[in-house]
This record gives sequence, structure tokens and C-alpha cells, in this order.
Amino acid sequence: MKYFKGVPSPVKHPEKIDMVIFRENTEDIYAGIEWEQGTPEAKKVVEFLQKEMKVNKIRFPQSSSIGIKPVSKEARSGSSAASMRYAIENGRRNVTLVHKGNIQKYTEGMFMKWGYALAKREFSDKLVSWDDCGGKPPAGKILVKDAITDAFLQQILTRPTSSTSFPAATSPAISSPTPSPPRWEASASRPGPTSTTTPATPSSRRPTAPPQVRGPGQGQSRLGHPLRRR
Repeated sequence: MKYFKGVPSPVKHPEKIDMVIFRENTEDIYAGIEWEQGTPEAKKVVEFLQKEMKVNKIRFPQSSSIGIKPVSKEARSGSSAASMRYAIENGRRNVTLVHKGNIQKYTEGMFMKWGYALAKREFSDKLVSWDDCGGKPPAGKILVKDAITDAFLQQILTRPTSSTSFPAATSPAISSPTPSPPRWEASASRPGPTSTTTPATPSSRRPTAPPQVRGPGQGQSRLGHPLRRR
């Protein structure tokens, strides 16, 4: 990676970033369910996956460490509901569900589906999904959309005003390869050893970004971008 003189940078107006992030940190990769390569436990899990579950995509089974990421409807609906209530109570323009459902359809993808279902089931008087309005919410309604993490991370730089509040399936705010202006971040999750539900606090970590995607397995992006002054 290198800088090419003369190429304009989109990072010119950090004041336009006004987003709030809600992420679940009591499960998924945070559950810490993993086994080191070479151990009897790792071998046992690999054998189970290959023989019982017919998994054939482990490239190097003898030298692979193995991890499992549980993603529950209860936990993900909790963080999604928190973001939606926040958006309603604070007059935000939209809620973006940030995920990697294009790759992990039954974990990240379900997070997205549960979020849309929740919005329609419990907040239909205030929220409307992208599919139900074509991305143009009627007056008095807050738009609910989703975004593939990779695209979102790019869009917070190129289109920082597109999103305002979003729950994230994992924590791209930490793993983002894309630099971003300083921002504020709110973390909301169920009670746990490292969980917090606090108002926005300053963070120097990179943001959690969203793009625009129809759903798991479909490569076109469809969404926006959120964050609250990071």
C-alpha cells in the first residue's frame, strides 16, 4: 500500500461523521471457543466436522486451529433493539445492520434477517425497511437497511453522512483495515464480563462500517454508513 501524489483523499470532513455503534460482545468470537492446532481437542473437532458433518473445506486439517462462533437470536435481537430504540428516541435518520452475511449466511446473515424481522414486528410504527420503501422512507419513519462490513468501512470515508445508528454483527470497529477520522462510539450488549451499555465515549479505534447489500449470497451493496463522531 502506498500513497500516490495527486490522488485526492476522501478524509477531508471528519465533522460529517455522526454515527452510533451498537455491538454484541458476549458471544460470537468473543465467546472464545477455540482449540489450538496439534492438540487432541482440535483433532477431535476436525474429525467430527469431517466425518459427521461432512465438512470438506478445511484446507490443512492437521495444522489448523479451530474456533466456533455462536450467534444467538436473543443476543443479536437485543443489540438490534437497543440501536432501534436509540434511533427513535434520538431522532436518527436510519439504522444500518452491519454484517458479513454474504459469506456466513447462517450466523452473520441471520443477524441481518433477525434485525429486519424485529423492526417490522416491534417498531413498524416508527421504522421501515429498505425493501418496503425502496430506500425512501415516508415522512416520520426511520430507514432500516443493512450493509456488508467491507463496503461499509469504505463508505464511512466516501459517504460519511449516509448512516447514523447501527448494530454490528461482530466488531469491525476493531478490525477495520481502513483508517478513519476520530470518532465516538457507544457499545451496547447484554450483561457479561466485558459488556457495557454506555453513552458515546471517545474511541481511537477504527469504525464499524456498512454498505448496501440485498442479503446473504448477493454481492450488490445497498446501504449506507453510521457512526457518532468517532
